[in-house]
Amino acid sequence: MPRQCSVCTAPARATFEAAVLAGSTVKEAARVAELPYPAAKRHIRSHGRATSPMDAPGGVLDTFARASGHSAMAWQRQMLEETRDTLLVKGRQVGATEVAAALAIHTARRKAGSTSAIISPSQRQSSEVTVRARLGLWALGETLRQDSVSLLRLENGSRIISLPGSARGIRGYAADLVVLDEAAWITAETFTAARPLTAATGGRLIVQSTPGAPVGPFYELAEAVPDGWAFLKVRSDEVPTISPDFLERERRDMAPDLFAQEYLAEFALGGGRSLFSLAQLDSLILEETP
Repeated sequence: MPRQCSVCTAPARATFEAAVLAGSTVKEAARVAELPYPAAKRHIRSHGRATSPMDAPGGVLDTFARASGHSAMAWQRQMLEETRDTLLVKGRQVGATEVAAALAIHTARRKAGSTSAIISPSQRQSSEVTVRARLGLWALGETLRQDSVSLLRLENGSRIISLPGSARGIRGYAADLVVLDEAAWITAETFTAARPLTAATGGRLIVQSTPGAPVGPFYELAEAVPDGWAFLKVRSDEVPTISPDFLERERRDMAPDLFAQEYLAEFALGGGRSLFSLAQLDSLILEETP
């Protein structure tokens, strides 16, 4: 006989689900509602709570929750619900890999025969998204017809491919979803080769990265976001999964511009030797008066 869900009958169920839908993690919501975390996690995996087609079973938010084992943070929810080409400037460890993996899974399951391409500066980096996608597909009960470091193929013929950032290596593909990950370190030639991959499919292009030096195509995109694109900026101190104590230790141990680059989503002058970040220097420049 199946075990009854203890959260479903708990008086604090509404409090728990409201916290989850507001963007709290399952662990945070369980603490707020004073519910056992294992029971709360089982409840989300088994039931969720649909408030829109994206929350409903098979929706992208449902896919994220079931594949990752927790609900999306507020910024992740925004990224998942977005359908336009998207530029994401982010701090370290904010959960962007989880979002990319969930979007690839959702695309693969929703559209038979589709292709999702993950492109990073190296094969190792792009494979990290594929690893997350593989674990998520297993959690969803999917059987893989093909499973390798660089290629996942589902029973419906859809593919999730990880590719190194080589302009020559990515030509010839057409994709329904393209993710340029750690894009600040992808060459201009690779950017040029990647952008047409969605031209014939009408698919979505996502360009995401921690900032680097204020040069190159990623910086240029951030300075002039193309018309019709969505733009998100997420700092590491804006997500609940990173300890303020950890960030404070990093701030003390790192040069200001390097800390700003890694955790505050600001473009650095490079080398970690400057006393100020690029944004701080800009704020010090006074406009000339006539």
